[in-house]
Amino acid sequence: MKIIISLVFVLSFLNVTAQQYPLKASKVPPLVKSSFAKHYPKVEMAAWMMEGLNYLAIFKSEGKSLNVCFDSKGTLIYNYFPIERNTIPAKVWKTASKQKVDKYEPDNFGKGISSDLDSVYFIGGSKEKERVFLFIDENGKLKNKFILTLD
Repeated sequence: MKIIISLVFVLSFLNVTAQQYPLKASKVPPLVKSSFAKHYPKVEMAAWMMEGLNYLAIFKSEGKSLNVCFDSKGTLIYNYFPIERNTIPAKVWKTASKQKVDKYEPDNFGKGISSDLDSVYFIGGSKEKERVFLFIDENGKLKNKFILTLD
Protein backbone atom coordinates (compact mmCIF):
# COMPACT_ATOMS: atom_id res chain seq x y z
CA MET A 1 0.00 0.00 0.00
CA LYS A 2 2.88 2.41 0.83
CA ILE A 3 4.26 1.90 -2.68
CA ILE A 4 0.94 2.80 -4.29
CA ILE A 5 0.59 5.90 -2.12
CA SER A 6 4.18 6.87 -2.92
CA LEU A 7 3.64 6.40 -6.65
CA VAL A 8 0.50 8.56 -6.63
CA PHE A 9 2.29 11.20 -4.56
CA VAL A 10 5.32 11.25 -6.85
CA LEU A 11 3.34 11.48 -10.07
CA SER A 12 0.97 14.13 -8.78
CA PHE A 13 3.70 16.17 -7.07
CA LEU A 14 6.22 16.21 -9.89
CA ASN A 15 3.96 15.89 -12.93
CA VAL A 16 6.61 13.50 -14.20
CA THR A 17 6.06 11.25 -17.16
CA ALA A 18 5.24 7.65 -16.27
CA GLN A 19 8.61 6.65 -17.74
CA GLN A 20 10.38 7.63 -14.51
CA TYR A 21 9.58 4.82 -12.14
CA PRO A 22 9.84 5.08 -8.38
CA LEU A 23 12.74 3.22 -6.81
CA LYS A 24 12.06 0.63 -4.12
CA ALA A 25 13.45 1.74 -0.77
CA SER A 26 15.39 -1.55 -0.61
CA LYS A 27 17.41 -0.37 -3.64
CA VAL A 28 18.53 2.85 -1.90
CA PRO A 29 22.05 2.46 -0.41
CA PRO A 30 22.29 2.40 3.40
CA LEU A 31 24.53 5.52 3.39
CA VAL A 32 21.82 7.45 1.55
CA LYS A 33 19.06 6.23 3.87
CA SER A 34 21.06 7.05 7.01
CA SER A 35 21.92 10.52 5.69
CA PHE A 36 18.24 11.10 4.91
CA ALA A 37 17.27 9.98 8.45
CA LYS A 38 19.92 12.29 9.94
CA HIS A 39 18.68 15.33 7.99
CA TYR A 40 14.96 14.54 8.35
CA PRO A 41 14.51 12.45 11.53
CA LYS A 42 10.74 13.05 11.79
CA VAL A 43 9.96 11.77 8.27
CA GLU A 44 8.83 8.16 8.23
CA MET A 45 7.98 7.69 4.56
CA ALA A 46 9.57 8.97 1.37
CA ALA A 47 9.20 8.01 -2.26
CA TRP A 48 12.58 7.41 -3.92
CA MET A 49 13.63 7.98 -7.52
CA MET A 50 16.90 7.98 -9.41
CA GLU A 51 18.13 11.26 -10.87
CA GLY A 52 21.10 10.22 -12.98
CA LEU A 53 23.40 8.52 -10.48
CA ASN A 54 21.83 10.35 -7.52
CA TYR A 55 18.93 9.46 -5.23
CA LEU A 56 15.92 11.73 -4.94
CA ALA A 57 13.63 11.50 -1.90
CA ILE A 58 10.17 13.03 -2.21
CA PHE A 59 8.17 13.49 0.97
CA LYS A 60 6.09 15.82 3.14
CA SER A 61 7.42 17.45 6.26
CA GLU A 62 5.46 19.85 8.45
CA GLY A 63 2.81 20.13 5.72
CA LYS A 64 5.28 21.02 2.93
CA SER A 65 6.22 18.85 -0.02
CA LEU A 66 9.99 18.55 -0.30
CA ASN A 67 12.49 17.01 -2.72
CA VAL A 68 15.95 16.12 -1.47
CA CYS A 69 18.80 14.77 -3.59
CA PHE A 70 21.76 12.72 -2.30
CA ASP A 71 24.74 11.25 -4.08
CA SER A 72 25.53 7.54 -3.60
CA LYS A 73 27.70 8.36 -0.55
CA GLY A 74 24.83 10.10 1.22
CA THR A 75 26.03 13.66 0.61
CA LEU A 76 23.14 16.10 0.40
CA ILE A 77 23.29 17.75 -3.03
CA TYR A 78 20.21 19.94 -2.83
CA ASN A 79 16.72 20.25 -1.38
CA TYR A 80 13.79 22.27 -2.60
CA PHE A 81 10.06 22.80 -2.29
CA PRO A 82 7.67 23.42 -5.19
CA ILE A 83 6.76 26.95 -6.24
CA GLU A 84 4.60 28.47 -8.96
CA ARG A 85 6.21 29.24 -12.31
CA ASN A 86 5.29 32.93 -12.07
CA THR A 87 7.34 33.37 -8.87
CA ILE A 88 10.66 32.68 -10.59
CA PRO A 89 12.66 35.91 -11.05
CA ALA A 90 13.40 37.34 -14.51
CA LYS A 91 17.18 36.81 -14.03
CA VAL A 92 16.58 33.11 -13.50
CA TRP A 93 14.31 32.82 -16.57
CA LYS A 94 16.91 34.62 -18.68
CA THR A 95 19.50 31.97 -17.78
CA ALA A 96 16.97 29.18 -18.29
CA SER A 97 16.17 30.58 -21.74
CA LYS A 98 19.87 30.52 -22.65
CA GLN A 99 19.79 26.82 -21.74
CA LYS A 100 16.87 26.40 -24.18
CA VAL A 101 14.56 25.21 -21.40
CA ASP A 102 11.45 26.11 -23.42
CA LYS A 103 12.09 23.26 -25.86
CA TYR A 104 11.67 20.94 -22.83
CA GLU A 105 8.23 22.33 -21.92
CA PRO A 106 8.99 23.26 -18.29
CA ASP A 107 6.55 21.61 -15.89
CA ASN A 108 8.27 21.53 -12.49
CA PHE A 109 9.47 24.54 -10.48
CA GLY A 110 11.04 24.88 -7.06
CA LYS A 111 13.22 26.86 -4.73
CA GLY A 112 15.71 25.50 -2.26
CA ILE A 113 19.28 25.20 -1.09
CA SER A 114 22.20 23.61 -2.96
CA SER A 115 25.01 21.67 -1.27
CA ASP A 116 27.15 24.82 -1.11
CA LEU A 117 24.31 26.55 0.77
CA ASP A 118 23.37 28.85 -2.10
CA SER A 119 19.72 29.63 -2.60
CA VAL A 120 18.72 28.11 -5.94
CA TYR A 121 15.73 27.89 -8.22
CA PHE A 122 14.89 24.60 -9.89
CA ILE A 123 13.25 24.22 -13.30
CA GLY A 124 12.46 20.82 -14.82
CA GLY A 125 10.90 19.85 -18.10
CA SER A 126 10.56 17.04 -20.65
CA LYS A 127 10.69 16.48 -24.38
CA GLU A 128 10.41 13.18 -26.15
CA LYS A 129 12.75 10.84 -24.22
CA GLU A 130 14.70 13.51 -22.34
CA ARG A 131 14.18 15.31 -19.06
CA VAL A 132 16.14 18.45 -18.13
CA PHE A 133 16.86 19.74 -14.63
CA LEU A 134 18.28 23.26 -14.20
CA PHE A 135 19.56 24.75 -10.94
CA ILE A 136 20.05 28.52 -11.11
CA ASP A 137 21.01 30.84 -8.25
CA GLU A 138 19.15 34.04 -7.38
CA ASN A 139 21.60 36.10 -9.45
CA GLY A 140 20.90 34.07 -12.58
CA LYS A 141 24.06 31.94 -12.51
CA LEU A 142 23.64 28.37 -13.74
CA LYS A 143 24.74 26.12 -10.86
CA ASN A 144 23.99 22.75 -12.41
CA LYS A 145 22.25 21.12 -15.35
CA PHE A 146 21.22 17.50 -15.79
CA ILE A 147 19.75 15.96 -18.89
CA LEU A 148 18.43 12.44 -18.44
CA THR A 149 17.44 10.06 -21.17
CA LEU A 150 14.22 8.24 -20.31
CA ASP A 151 13.58 4.65 -21.29
